[in-house]
Amino acid sequence: MGRAIKIILIFLFITGLLCSCGTGVTRTVETTQEVQNSPLPVIRIKGKGITPNDGLSLEDARKMILNYLAGANDGATLKKNLKIKELTTAEIWESSKYQIYSVVHQAGNPFIEGIIVSQDGNVLGFLRASNPFPSALMSALADLNGDGVYELCTNATMGSGWVDCHIYVLDLKTKNQYSLSDRMKYNYTLSIDKESKELIATRTKFGGGDTFVGKLSIIDNKLVIVDKNGNTVTSEDVKVVEKKIAAYKPVLKSWKKAIQKNFGHSKKHRT
Repeated sequence: MGRAIKIILIFLFITGLLCSCGTGVTRTVETTQEVQNSPLPVIRIKGKGITPNDGLSLEDARKMILNYLAGANDGATLKKNLKIKELTTAEIWESSKYQIYSVVHQAGNPFIEGIIVSQDGNVLGFLRASNPFPSALMSALADLNGDGVYELCTNATMGSGWVDCHIYVLDLKTKNQYSLSDRMKYNYTLSIDKESKELIATRTKFGGGDTFVGKLSIIDNKLVIVDKNGNTVTSEDVKVVEKKIAAYKPVLKSWKKAIQKNFGHSKKHRT
């Protein structure tokens, strides 16, 4: 009985440790670069789209997407359950020749839910995001780092009971992905400023209050919010989280051996 309680306590401690490492903590960051302005207009991606006459047909788009996703999934199951919807608008097509699709796995595979961007019959990138198109949220194309190439930006929700809102970004040039995500701490929402036409991110403390509003940008390879006074915030860098986990690896390894030893001993004793 004592051994079982010890194992349970170790399990709970490890679970709590990993959860705390995986939760982003918003912090103020110093940047060496300035916010870059871009000539590309911000374009909102809406829930309904068109298939351009000289673009890829929906049937061909489905084949392209199935081929792109098939490498990491069961092809037969994927073909049966994949649902795609074109989100391309006339403005998107005229400015970039991109075709954009929402992708959902109808059997509930969370790894196949999000937005795909294609050009000339090839997938440029897939941004995984849970429920990216409820009426209260938005997605957009915006050049966040001033390199003359769009980033795909979307709001997405997380959770079933306690639901919060995150921002995910895919750089269509480098294929780097970024996020503003502070689970149960802050909500992040997107909007387009009516006057400046810039893509704006709003961070609100979970439960209300403590709001930070500014332009969404990529600076020093970090996704940040920059307010009108130049103050900058971001979620905790993934590399920092990885370092935290790496620091605990020796401890986790020794605990793993202890658990295996105890379970092995118990099994030997029962037989």
